[in-house]
Amino acid sequence: MNTLININDIGGTVTKEDDRYVVKDNTLLNNLVVSSTDLKPLKSTSGHNHRGQEEVYFLVRGAGEMELDGKEINVKE
Repeated sequence: MNTLININDIGGTVTKEDDRYVVKDNTLLNNLVVSSTDLKPLKSTSGHNHRGQEEVYFLVRGAGEMELDGKEINVKE
């Protein structure tokens, strides 16, 4: 049986929403939170970190710039 999953919808609940983006967290797993950020065109987010945790970025569509460890890098889908 094949299950189709929409990469644009991780499930979960909206934890933050404003004119820049919508953030959703899926906390169904015991030891992992999966979050998605739908960033609107020409908008940006503020920097943050998660002490003691790794973070993975997966770009579904679009392109932009992000700062990682103090370095500006170009990113795209």
